Order: sequence, then C-alpha cells, then structure tokens
Amino acid sequence: MEPVTTRCARCAACPDCTSHSLLLWQREFPGYPRRHAAIPPGWTDTSWQNDTAPSFQVATGPMGEPVQIWIDHPDPAQREVPGIERFLLTRRSPDDDMAEVHCGEDWNAALEHASRERLACAFARGLMIELTPAQWRAMRLANRRNADFVCASHDHCDANMVMLAAWEAERAPMLTPAQRAAGIGEDIEPANAAWTIAKAHYLTASEEGERFDIWRMSGVHVASLIGAGCELGCEPGTEAAHDRPGRIYSCGFIQAHGERWSVTIGNETRTFDHLIDAEAHLWRGFAALESA
Repeated sequence: MEPVTTRCARCAACPDCTSHSLLLWQREFPGYPRRHAAIPPGWTDTSWQNDTAPSFQVATGPMGEPVQIWIDHPDPAQREVPGIERFLLTRRSPDDDMAEVHCGEDWNAALEHASRERLACAFARGLMIELTPAQWRAMRLANRRNADFVCASHDHCDANMVMLAAWEAERAPMLTPAQRAAGIGEDIEPANAAWTIAKAHYLTASEEGERFDIWRMSGVHVASLIGAGCELGCEPGTEAAHDRPGRIYSCGFIQAHGERWSVTIGNETRTFDHLIDAEAHLWRGFAALESA
C-alpha cells in the first residue's frame, strides 16, 4: 500500500509537525491503533470513514465484482457494532448485493478464506481471457443446468491448466518451498474450494451476467447503454451498429491506450491491462447509473 501524506491527526496542534505519511485506512480511521494486521501484497486499501471499519479489496471477479475484507478495531469495546467479529470477508454479486463469506477473530483463518477467494477470481478471469466472448457466454448458460460438480468450461478449453496457472500465481507464493515443489496436488483442498466458489458465483450466468455477456458479444441488446453511444472520432449513426473499444456511453467511455485500455466514468479514469477488465468496469458504472 502506498502511503498517503497528510497532516497527522494525533499532533495537529504541534507547530513543528506539518505532515506524516499515513496509509489510507490510517487517515480515514485516525482513532485506530497505528499497528494493523499485516496486509498481503495485491490488496487495495478501500477504507472510507463513513464505513464501520477499514476495508481492503482482496480480489475482483470477471464482472468487476469486489471481494472485500473489513478489519475492525482490535478492542471489541471500540467497535461501532456491538458483538461484531473483527474480520469480515464479503463478496458482491453482479447485482451488487453483498454476502458474507467469513467472519471471525482469527487473522490466519481470514487470510486463508481470502486466499481462496483470490484464487477463485483468478481462475474465473483466466477462463474469461482464454475463451471467446461467445464461448464464455455459452459456458455460463450451460452451467445453469449442470450439476454442482460439472463445469462447461471443459467443452472449450483445458480448464485444469487455467486453474494451475491461477494457483501458481495466487497460492504458490504463500506456501513454503517444499509445499510449492509438491505442487497443486498437495494443496488440492483450497483449490477445490476455489473451483466451487468460481463455478457458483462467476462461471454460471445470473440475469445481470447474461446481459453483460450479450453486450460483450454484440453491443446491440442493451438499449439504454448502446443508445447513448457513438464511435470515438465518428459521427453518431456511422458504423455504430456494433460495440467496439472506443465507444462513448451514457456512463463514460472506453478506448485503447497503447497496449492497455482506458475507461473514463465521470471525472475518474482507470487503465486496465485486459479489455475484459475494462469492459467489466464500464458495465458496473452503467449498472450503478441504471439502478440509481
């Protein structure tokens, strides 16, 4: 986490102290102890003072669905909600409903659950990169009918290799050298748990997911989104029949930025390595406006 330089809340009255380097959660929750649970690399500080506790985004699903962990005050008496556990891990659906994944007082248990969520998201996003939009949509629709232990991803690719790559990126760095050398077979229970999470929440089409998949394929079936758009550099109505990178929408616009993708929503611009992540970010901006 990058430090945020701001005036220190604890010594604001001291004329000799003009600033301290504070992390975002420290700035937003100045009453919390400065010592905090050790935050793993790759987590994003999303703390906001109007929430009940500091929060960190652990992972992101293929439609931009955030998985977050909320880390409350170490002293139960100082927590805003009486009786709440210190560590709360949540997952949001494509419709932005938030569900509890894990809660407790044990930091190591929270880390383990968070690791499985990261692996599930990495696996789902790996499949999204591997498959064409049409294959991705077909897989997610087929999984509505498949049994819990069957995933239609195997109809289009070797999903085991996608999981292995995700495991090597997400789980292996957490393990001892001996555990890493033993491979995914010795870590199969967390891998299976991540597969189950991904199948249920990311690889099976919800109603919102089905709309997103159709938009990615054609761009012509979401009237309120496509109707507000025009090709960047083109007049509205010319070559505007299909959705392609470089279109303006009611919620913002997306365009190529070198080898990356830039998405602007309101006065915020974010850049992504993969087009699918840019599309997901734009869609969540659109869905938020639609439900407002």
